[in-house]
Amino acid sequence: MKNGIAVIFATTALVATAGVAAADVTLSGTAEMGIAGGDRYARTTDGSAVVPGADAASFFSDIDVTFAMTGTTDNGLSFGASIDLDEAGNITGTEGSFDNDGFTIFISGGGHTLTMGDTDGALDFVMDEVNYAGGSIADDETAHAGFNGNAGLDGSQDGQVLRYDYAFGDFTFAASVEQSNQGDGTRYIAGVGVVDGEEDTWGVGVAYTVDLGTGTVDLGLGYQTGTIYFDGDAPATFGVAYTDARYSANDIIADANIWGLSANYAMDGLTVGFSYMDWDISSTNVLRAGWAGSGAATPFTSAQQYGLGAAYEWDAWTFAANYGHFETNGVGIEQSGYGLAVNYDLGGGAVIQFGYGNSDFNAAAGSADYSSYSLGLAMSF
Repeated sequence: MKNGIAVIFATTALVATAGVAAADVTLSGTAEMGIAGGDRYARTTDGSAVVPGADAASFFSDIDVTFAMTGTTDNGLSFGASIDLDEAGNITGTEGSFDNDGFTIFISGGGHTLTMGDTDGALDFVMDEVNYAGGSIADDETAHAGFNGNAGLDGSQDGQVLRYDYAFGDFTFAASVEQSNQGDGTRYIAGVGVVDGEEDTWGVGVAYTVDLGTGTVDLGLGYQTGTIYFDGDAPATFGVAYTDARYSANDIIADANIWGLSANYAMDGLTVGFSYMDWDISSTNVLRAGWAGSGAATPFTSAQQYGLGAAYEWDAWTFAANYGHFETNGVGIEQSGYGLAVNYDLGGGAVIQFGYGNSDFNAAAGSADYSSYSLGLAMSF
């Protein structure tokens, strides 16, 4: 997702006095209220079944506050930071406790930007997701089993990403690294001890934007390599590939290479496009229960996902739809789904939002179809 630096400027709260480089501290926020329901909330732990009759609607509310700080050096470099108060964690920490969600720090100049924190790796940075416009208070249109947020391996280590990107003309280049926990390629697993063999996550990518006819084409191509985890206590699906339970002794740890491509075309309020991602997972460098060569095998060694999306914005209305499909080779696991969003902008930062998501899940553990919906008011400040 080409979101650059996740900073929203709402109102200027502070401007430095004359003679000192300009500095701003700004505050923004969102709030949502409405109802949400559907049998997606009644899935079993492994996602392979749905509890009958557990699909009642319930109240939904959420609030978020973000502080953003920016400044400029005497020679014209821009620098800044943002913090999302409901997600912010620790700046530093020991292995297993580091949490950097919710804030980023950056410095930029001459088209070069260096960002550290809870930010996209290069693969995700250059790719576009297929939910092109609109949204819902409970994110139903992106919560279905076929949707891919293009994060790749982001967050599989300590959650702190360092990314360099450079914009020149119609091109943007990006490179990133997320270091393995403690920076030494090890992880402590309760009941096992220190496990060697983890790798830093490295990524590169390039994006290209060009005018074509009456519209604009966006292209993104990226690659990422690092370590992937599978929860050994749950079925081998993408839905449980990255969970906190990966710290148990039964988990499977392996090398992975991912590449992705996205393309979309936007004109006169209409956007259409697709994304594609491919996983190549090592079956030889596998750790399980704390030792190498234990005979443990990854649940699958390759997988693919594709997504299609379209959105149309007309006056105060926004209509959007997307479809996605995951498939793993050799084990017959398939996940697919579609999402819908309809928004009506009331002006002044208030939007009525409706969202719907439908999923089709098939694996050895079982098959399940489920859906979710929400309707409410989203507010931006």
